Amino acid sequence: MVFEETFLLKMGDYPANEIVDMIRIVGEAGNNYSVAARLYSVRFPDRRHPNRTTMKRLSDRAEHRGTLKRTRTKTGPNEATAVATIASVMLNPQISTRVIERQYDIPRSTANRILRTFKFHPYHINLTQQLGGEDFQRRVRFCNWARGQIQRNPAFVENLLFTDEATFNNRGQVNRHNCHYYSDVNPHWQRNQEFQRQWSINVWVGIVGDHIIGPYFFLDNLNAANYLSFLQNDLPDLLRPVGNQVLRIMWFQQDGAPAHKARIVKTYLNRRFTNRWIGIGSEIHEFPPRSPDLTPLDFFLWGYVKDIVYAKEPTTREDMKNRIREACRSITPVVLHHVRRAFHRRLERCIQQNGRAFEHLIA
Repeated sequence: MVFEETFLLKMGDYPANEIVDMIRIVGEAGNNYSVAARLYSVRFPDRRHPNRTTMKRLSDRAEHRGTLKRTRTKTGPNEATAVATIASVMLNPQISTRVIERQYDIPRSTANRILRTFKFHPYHINLTQQLGGEDFQRRVRFCNWARGQIQRNPAFVENLLFTDEATFNNRGQVNRHNCHYYSDVNPHWQRNQEFQRQWSINVWVGIVGDHIIGPYFFLDNLNAANYLSFLQNDLPDLLRPVGNQVLRIMWFQQDGAPAHKARIVKTYLNRRFTNRWIGIGSEIHEFPPRSPDLTPLDFFLWGYVKDIVYAKEPTTREDMKNRIREACRSITPVVLHHVRRAFHRRLERCIQQNGRAFEHLIA
């Protein structure tokens, strides 16, 4: 049957070199397939991005079958099944393969194969930060300014300390103002909320060059006083591994959290990082509000750390702290190199979109 031949020809495997790269990254991620999928998307932004299930299947195939090739069957769905599947999605683009299975008695695996064969992709909605007013112009101004700094000094981003704070809680969520987080894993935890004692941890992390700075855990909620104390007393110790040569020329970046905008904080930063800090109130350049897509902490690190921290349910605050430390230690200089390259690409994409949301356009 013509359909069956077409179906088999279009069912292409990943190229062998890509499969080898996936398996190598699975090893780097300690067999954490969610982390491996995230690392792969950062390291190879121009390739097709597998999810955790694909990574696991490829690894299992190599380990247990001794081959990287997929075992194929010679039969495919008949033409009536294919027509029914395609017709169902044409009539209702939001239909799921579960509904197709229930309404048309077509197995989900068969429906998925047919849709892939005819290039139907299950595009998911992307939740992006709402922008408006002067946000677009401020984002473009920042991206153009940063691009100009890079043109004058190619090592500018490498010497820029990106910083951010996040709150991890024991219910398996990461909450942060102005931000969203993605994960391809659902832990399926079940608990009675009224009997569960809730607690959270406030953590600060920085990225500069090939170094993860921190994590640093705040004992109380973040405010101007304890943030200033951290900058004055704790950050210098955390930066010791960076080296004096970098510290002399290092830039400092922060977003517009309320504690960051306090007068005492801006006064200190103007003195400590004279003409070398980015944020609301900076004499050089502000970091645009509502722009988590332009800082590596948001578009990479927090999601990466979350995948590791919540792989299993945290038991205590100290247990969660240890997992956050372990996740930060596992990030290699090679990964940070790719993260910096991703930051460059995001600057360009933001400019191309005139400051509008662009993450849904990234492959």
